[in-house]
Amino acid sequence: MANSAFDVNNGATVTSVALSISPAAAGSVSGSPVTNSGTLALTTKGNLIGVRYLTSGTGATYTPTAGTTSILVEAIGGGCGGGGTASTTVTFGAGGGGGGGGYCQKYITGVTGGYTATYTIGAGGAGGAAGNNNGSAGTDTTYTDGTVSLSALAGAVGGGGTATGASSATLNGVPGGGGGASGGDLNLSGATGGYGISGNTIGNLAVGGFGGQSGIFHGGTPGVASTATPTTGGTAAANSGGGGGGGASLGNNTGAAGGAGAAGLIRIFEYS
Repeated sequence: MANSAFDVNNGATVTSVALSISPAAAGSVSGSPVTNSGTLALTTKGNLIGVRYLTSGTGATYTPTAGTTSILVEAIGGGCGGGGTASTTVTFGAGGGGGGGGYCQKYITGVTGGYTATYTIGAGGAGGAAGNNNGSAGTDTTYTDGTVSLSALAGAVGGGGTATGASSATLNGVPGGGGGASGGDLNLSGATGGYGISGNTIGNLAVGGFGGQSGIFHGGTPGVASTATPTTGGTAAANSGGGGGGGASLGNNTGAAGGAGAAGLIRIFEYS
């Protein structure tokens, strides 16, 4: 192996390492012999100054920490609310899960002392009220510096669950789709929420739909209704951009609410 050791003086920054590998002599390597040669370049982004979390703001301004020369920006759209479910007597109801927000990531170089960007953090949507009520929509997260423009979109709302007396397992509340994303080096759509499911062939249960995952975070858990716990609301998403879980009701005349979606986020890694 050539160039197997190197020195770094105090205060210096390693930006790349070239590793050259040459074929080995027969018998000098345990296991499979090395048969190829090449160079592997390992490139870093410099020293990490800090991480900024932008959790609120509409048309707000981001200014980098002094000494920043490059940034890695992650944006997540708002999650949507899960559906509520209708009141029932001897029947079942289960709301659909809300869709998760989209995710995008962009590495930006050439950040100078005069660099600024404008951003908006997407809001999470409210869960549907008890009854056959859809959840509410979240909103989009955006980031622009005049050259780079990132958009992480909110997902779609979870549908309300109707009361059903079906004896077999039945898809009930319709889930919301995940939001898209654009402008990044990496763009990921949020996950679609889950269907509400109910019926006495699954053990006299009504299960709301799970909240859709955002690009990198989980959504809310669904309500699960049984004879012991006939009404259970969907859980609000605890992680950025997650969709809310759907509510569930079984043989109860009050219905159940869906969980709220979580607000979006912008996370910025600042490098010197």
